[in-house]
Amino acid sequence: MGEQERSDETLTLQGVLLDIERLIVKLVAQRADSAEQPLSGSGQVPVRRATDFKAKEHQLSQSCLSSDGFEDEAEVYSSDKSFLPLVPQVVSPPHPCLPEPPQSETRFSRQVSFQPAMHYLDIDRDGSADGFDMHMGWRNIGDRSSCRSNRRNASMNLVLPSPTALRAATKKEKHYVKYMMKWRPAFACLASSLILHDCVMVPLLALDPRGAGDLLFKLLFWAVTLPIPFWHGATSIAVLDAVLVGLLFFELLSGITLLRGVQLLRVLRLAQLFKFTGFRRMASRWMHQSSREVRALVNILATLCLTAFFLHVLTCLWFSCGSLPNGWVDEEVRQLPKQDQYQRSLELALSRLHPSRLAENMMMNTQLERMLSLLATGSAILCGAVFTSIVTNDLSDIRRTHREQREAQNKVSDFLTIYPVSWELELQMKEYLYRNMCKVELPCKQDLSCMLPDFMYRELCREALTPVWAKHTFLHGLMMRHRSFQYDLCIQCLLDWNVGAHETLFSAGTKCDSMLMLSHGSVEYRTMDLCQVQPVESPKRSREVLTLTSFVQTRMSKEAEGDPDAVLHPGDWLAEACLWVHWQFMGKARSRSPSALICLSYQKLLAAVNLHKEASSDLILYARRFVAALNDLPEDDLTDLPIDVDLPDES
Repeated sequence: MGEQERSDETLTLQGVLLDIERLIVKLVAQRADSAEQPLSGSGQVPVRRATDFKAKEHQLSQSCLSSDGFEDEAEVYSSDKSFLPLVPQVVSPPHPCLPEPPQSETRFSRQVSFQPAMHYLDIDRDGSADGFDMHMGWRNIGDRSSCRSNRRNASMNLVLPSPTALRAATKKEKHYVKYMMKWRPAFACLASSLILHDCVMVPLLALDPRGAGDLLFKLLFWAVTLPIPFWHGATSIAVLDAVLVGLLFFELLSGITLLRGVQLLRVLRLAQLFKFTGFRRMASRWMHQSSREVRALVNILATLCLTAFFLHVLTCLWFSCGSLPNGWVDEEVRQLPKQDQYQRSLELALSRLHPSRLAENMMMNTQLERMLSLLATGSAILCGAVFTSIVTNDLSDIRRTHREQREAQNKVSDFLTIYPVSWELELQMKEYLYRNMCKVELPCKQDLSCMLPDFMYRELCREALTPVWAKHTFLHGLMMRHRSFQYDLCIQCLLDWNVGAHETLFSAGTKCDSMLMLSHGSVEYRTMDLCQVQPVESPKRSREVLTLTSFVQTRMSKEAEGDPDAVLHPGDWLAEACLWVHWQFMGKARSRSPSALICLSYQKLLAAVNLHKEASSDLILYARRFVAALNDLPEDDLTDLPIDVDLPDES
């Protein structure tokens, strides 16, 4: 009778024992060394007492006893590839996070082999064996976090003071900075326009000394903006502005034009004002992304503008020197209109520039004219040398780029003569080589780490890469809550990837190693049904020249792709599933314009989480919910696009 009662007790505990065995398998897989030592001696595992399981019986929910529906004789896969009937005793090392249960005199045991490859034990209670499983790293972290939660003492929670006053001061400062940033471009544009106006009108005072109609407006503007250089710490510029404003005030009161040409010294502020307008940043980015031909054209145009300004000033100086007694300006020239006087002076200035006219320049009437001719000739030689150097360097860069393009295309053509492919693929490769050889390669994050000090590089990565994740509510919130995790994620985990226009990022069926977050540009995505790869029917097609037939076929193949399923913009992401499960790309992504992407791999994220235990619990909970949402999707709806996940409550 005692054996029959013991058998009945065994049958009622089978569901509980299988759950405990599942936990033991995970623990023994982590501690394989300690689990294999008893097996080497006798071929059997140590025996645990039956009361060990009775001590934990009341901690399990009632659903664990009846939800599985196990039969009377459940089977477990043993070490000799055979199936053994399930008995009440489970052999395992003691759990490191649980207290040792009380000893008992009654002992009965069975032999169990713990195999890490028993995947059927990890299947959820719903029996979805064909679903996605989380990476083993997240499972291990989840097990460790559950053990730590059992040992955690509630009295050890650290309460920090609330930085309310600091937040209020920060908001006030941010409001002031935002206000100043709003009006600074307007001030810079107005000041730059006044300086450029002076560059044109002040030299013309040599022809018409009475042209001072806007003197009052300029005096008021520069007097009101006089404290601005002091606020920015530019003491030298502030002192210069004070002197120039004083000269304008004296000229307005006395009506005498006194050293009006000194006002042109404000040209030195154009670089700073151009920076304040925000156009400098836009222009530098546009220049950096443009081809070398465009940059050469812009350099030539800028040099021509400076040359025109120099010639304008020189023309007015020639007329001013010629207006002196015994000068070249006679009564006939004085009676001409202002436009004709300017034309005569311009013709004289151009005729005296060449060095071959040096002897004639030395025969001019006044000493001031002779000195001006020498200065003009020397300046013309210097400007010509600078212009020639700029043009020569730009043309040399263009020739070098074209030579590299031809060499790269020749290498591709030589390779394709041996291994022919379709004409469409060959055309894509040649277009790619042409686009990437024409532009300067953008620097990556690793390049900047060698140029900047450590503290500046860390702040750069944090401020530049954190806003990119604003649309991803969970990861962005996790970074905001854990500042140290935010630094390590932005510096060590995130890698930037710059691509050109019309480049294929990935195709369907390839293994996915990193999640892609778009930070700049646009990317189009198509599912696998819309991007079927057609095999090459004949290898001879790649050796043919571009004919009308191949051109029409290429156009038809591009039109056959149809509209993309989605167009991604900055802040959107692809293939997030690779962070939590083993994933393969389900579609094809292609850049529409030059784009920049941020890559986050599972291995780097796992390494960062291992260093920041405080962020692991939220991350594991999100991973479980993501995998559950992924398993709920039908197989036909699987995609690399973002999926809806119920975020855990922050409370």
